[in-house]
Amino acid sequence: LCWREADAPYVAINCGAVPEALAESLLFGHERGAFTSARERQHGKFETARRGTLFLDEIQGLSPSIQIKLLRVIQHREFERLGAKASAAVDCQIVTATNIPLELLVDRQQFRRDLYYRLNICPIYLPSLRQRKEDLPRIVEGLLKRLCSQYRLTPRTLSAGAMKLIHDYNWPGNVRELEHSLLYGALRTEQTIEASHLPGGLTGQLANYLSAGTWDY
Repeated sequence: LCWREADAPYVAINCGAVPEALAESLLFGHERGAFTSARERQHGKFETARRGTLFLDEIQGLSPSIQIKLLRVIQHREFERLGAKASAAVDCQIVTATNIPLELLVDRQQFRRDLYYRLNICPIYLPSLRQRKEDLPRIVEGLLKRLCSQYRLTPRTLSAGAMKLIHDYNWPGNVRELEHSLLYGALRTEQTIEASHLPGGLTGQLANYLSAGTWDY
């Protein structure tokens, strides 16, 4: 909705993790007395991100009623705190992300079409790991380096066999699954991560375990 200054705030919120009853107050704030437990004025995320950036992650998690309110904010560049008598101007830029293409949700009538077109100004589509296998060596190298630093491990390398397993796997859990798989392997060795060090989902051990057991659930 506006430019972002160099020292402006960056505010992020995971829309999928916010209960619907709290979403409006969290985004737009509330006045004292707006509801039973509102003992003082509370600034919402739009005010906190003033002259900065508000990042709405998993925006598909917003309820239809909050989608309508967000549409009004974008259209009129103003919002109202719960219990307020006047509107306040919006002067932050909005960035959104979703792990489900909004185009599919719009077609299924699970996301407002008018809001989608308001947000879809400069879309960036990030392909999944299985769509960019050629990038895996660099992604693995970067993740391993960060994990070893984060957990204070000596540098780890990947054997050719382990890299082949990673390359051939479909990665339904995308980058998070890859990161956790590398951490699992790094914790099981002090030098080279072999194929046997990787999780059972990659090596086939999990499939054997599930098919061999008798499960009552």
